[in-house]
Amino acid sequence: MFQKTRDVVALDLGAHSIKMMVLSRGKSMFDFLGSRSARNRTAAQLTGQPPRLLALGISHLPRGTIIEGKIDRPDQLVNAIRVLADHLGIGGKNHPVAIALTGYEVMIKTVTLPTMTEEGLEKRMTEELGQYVPYPVAEVNIDYEIIGMSKDKATHMDVILVAAKRTVVDEYVAIIQQAGLEPAVIDVDFFALANAFEAACGVFPEQTIGLADIGASRTSLGIIHQGVLTFTQDIPMGGQQLDDSIQARFRDVPAAPERIKLGGAAGFDQARLEAVLREVVRGWAGNLRRAIEFFHKNYVETPLDKLYLCGGSARIPGLAEFFQQELGTPVEVFNPLQAIVVDPQQFDLQYLESIGPQMAVCLGLGLRQTSRK
Repeated sequence: MFQKTRDVVALDLGAHSIKMMVLSRGKSMFDFLGSRSARNRTAAQLTGQPPRLLALGISHLPRGTIIEGKIDRPDQLVNAIRVLADHLGIGGKNHPVAIALTGYEVMIKTVTLPTMTEEGLEKRMTEELGQYVPYPVAEVNIDYEIIGMSKDKATHMDVILVAAKRTVVDEYVAIIQQAGLEPAVIDVDFFALANAFEAACGVFPEQTIGLADIGASRTSLGIIHQGVLTFTQDIPMGGQQLDDSIQARFRDVPAAPERIKLGGAAGFDQARLEAVLREVVRGWAGNLRRAIEFFHKNYVETPLDKLYLCGGSARIPGLAEFFQQELGTPVEVFNPLQAIVVDPQQFDLQYLESIGPQMAVCLGLGLRQTSRK
């Protein structure tokens, strides 16, 4: 949606925290970008050496700053971005930034059309876009990409379509500018997540892979089938639900719910905690199961070969094992930071290992390059 010529700083704006990352760049860099900002890049090829981590930071947000992708307290968000940028040494320098839109203000839809050239697709989208988007066309920013031949119609192709309300885009642009930075790339969290996974784990052209990014208030589920991001769904479940349950059950323990659920607090009944975890996480597993069943019914009948977890709550001890038992699918937590080079003299490797799962979207944005056109 925004096309510049310089590399970008990654900024992931979540409901619980903001994450910022700066990567070194060179001529042999991940090349994930075509001419569109919301392009499906899961089939990108890795060339040359991986990027090097130059800076990384996380800053917690007051609850209610961002709710389901909507900015409810813009002043607090601007201040948090500015403080974090200053801490990393990039504040006040008008650095180009890549961010990802998320939540229910963004529509991602796969449509099946007769096979045609990109020029023909552009003409058709210009003339018939209104039938695919549930908003007035003048009120949205649109992007689309051919993702392959249709599995049901030999003479047709599948096109992934992304629509974001202009008011939402404008709001995020204003926030970045007020923080003293330059909005250079506006992506979608699902695409950034897919890019991070491919960079960290590779491409699995013969498999069906699920990615579940468990955030504070919602989980982004993306399914990659034969190397293509085929299905996306937001699920209303996240770490805040577990924090609230822990807080209600452990009023006698002074430690914060976040610390308790990650196993870093003492002085409480472990069996009681496990019961709370199982109660909440069983609900999470049910939500994931229903979403995966919907995918099988409407897209691809083959089962998931593996489900990968990321996000802040993916760090809960035993979560992957519990999901595996409930879903009957191999489950693993993945650390996207394994895709980059880190100087152990500059960064605490143990800390990076602990926060890695929650940096997936941020890394996906950090791998972006701005348009060369």
